[in-house]
Amino acid sequence: SRDPTRHESFAATIDGPATLNGHEIRTSTKERLSDFVISMSLNGRTATSRAREVRKVIRISRSMGSAALALAYVANGRFDAFVQQGGLSPWDVAAAGLIAERAGAKVTSPDGGPWFNIATPPKAVGAMAAPPTHHAELLRRMTGR
Repeated sequence: SRDPTRHESFAATIDGPATLNGHEIRTSTKERLSDFVISMSLNGRTATSRAREVRKVIRISRSMGSAALALAYVANGRFDAFVQQGGLSPWDVAAAGLIAERAGAKVTSPDGGPWFNIATPPKAVGAMAAPPTHHAELLRRMTGR
């Protein structure tokens, strides 16, 4: 993933570290959800009510318009987590999901399942990425389970 406005290039390999301009990066180490800045993009009534549950316990939510860049920002701790219910295609999350994962994030689908399946139809992919210490709590608030 690349952010040309900041001259930043994010990269990772399946067996190597996540990097930003060649330097290893890690996800956020914040201890409290109340300090989290989350990139969140949801739609529909159920999703809106679930988003309210998340917003009650975090500092602030943002939506930047690029899932790939938002996932890369989770990888280097600029965002603490990422949640997008759907509307993505496999190619939107393939590289950046790996980057976030290699940086230490737990990456899943919004319902907690596998985050990447090449057979998923375009515009039907969603993803959630967060530090492992907080992923389960965010998932519970997003799913109501």
